[in-house]
Amino acid sequence: MADILSQGEIDAILSSVHWDDGIALGFAEYDSLPDNSPELCIIKAKTAANLTLTPHIMEEANLALRHKIYDNMPDHNDELSLIKASAALNLIISYHLNARNPHPALVAAQELYDSIPHNISAYNYNSINGAQIRKLATRCLLNFYISCGLQADTLMSACKHHDGSDIYITTAFILAYYDIGDFVSAQELYKSIADEDKAEAALKMIIECCNVNKLLPARDIYNNMPDDNKLIQEARAKLIAAYCFTDDLPFARELYMSMLDSSDDHMQIENATYDLAEAYGRAGDLVMAHALCDSMADGYNAQMAYIKLMRDYAKAGDLASAYKLYDGMENEAKTYATDCLISYYVDTGDLATAFKLYESLADDDVNYTKAINTLKIIEAYCRAGDRESAMKLYNSMPDDNDWKQHAAMVLDQEVE
Repeated sequence: MADILSQGEIDAILSSVHWDDGIALGFAEYDSLPDNSPELCIIKAKTAANLTLTPHIMEEANLALRHKIYDNMPDHNDELSLIKASAALNLIISYHLNARNPHPALVAAQELYDSIPHNISAYNYNSINGAQIRKLATRCLLNFYISCGLQADTLMSACKHHDGSDIYITTAFILAYYDIGDFVSAQELYKSIADEDKAEAALKMIIECCNVNKLLPARDIYNNMPDDNKLIQEARAKLIAAYCFTDDLPFARELYMSMLDSSDDHMQIENATYDLAEAYGRAGDLVMAHALCDSMADGYNAQMAYIKLMRDYAKAGDLASAYKLYDGMENEAKTYATDCLISYYVDTGDLATAFKLYESLADDDVNYTKAINTLKIIEAYCRAGDRESAMKLYNSMPDDNDWKQHAAMVLDQEVE
């Protein structure tokens, strides 16, 4: 084979090893590839990197063979080192995802991570450079450590070469410390972040904590957040939304009042008001919920807030207040409100009132409210044992109505 290969010859070699034939055969083919020139050496290294990629179905035994391929990869120049680093990344991912016995696999993954050199960032392989490979490997290994449930004093070994330049990695470690209850280590690591990055890092962590309902660390991070008005406002809004689904509504309201004092973002305030009004309604404090609704500017959010308040009044048995709100609604808001009231009367067994409200719905509603409530009332009639009323409502539906088939399913009636 010539020392200088054409692109076609390169592609032929790279495609010569396939997972379809099994890893053992793939290794044999790889091992027989020539490497007696710089060009051929690069080709063989790239083939090895391809062999370390995770296939769709992976047996754990294959990891050892793939690791053997990695061990035999050349690394006597920077380009080869980079290709080998990408193979190490592939294997770290594989050990995390495929190993049945995670702790020995974690040791192997740590050794792979430690083998990635630090002086290859100027080169690129598959559109990423050495520094990016190391960051990705650090993230993967960190997730592996966390998934193994290791304690705080072992976590940092996964990232002992990390220089702190990747905020994602640093914040991931901080959250890992919070996960295991080590607030002191979390706060110390947070202090190590550059001052100009602290607010952004705090916001990222608060968002992540709120998304998985870990509100105690989110609150602690918020309390230690530096003074950056815009990012603090975003963090506060996220916390308000999260705390609205807890029993600690006083804290949510405290954050909300602070927002009113310092924010000029009207949409942010409007969304927070909506969330808080809904939360107080769910909690049964309808006076507070009503006051919050009244404070909102006219618009879609206010309409939806009043509809939910109307629903909560009905659930509380205060139908006079519910209908006072209902009678003041118009157009689309009235349609949504009618839907809510129908659901209330169906749930309470008052099917006569539910049907009366149902008849007030327009047939051409673009949101299919009429059709949805047809099914709802047919099902309610069936549950109540009133099959005659259910069939009467079913038969009133036009034959070309797509929803009629769904209604027939409710009735267990065969549709031809």
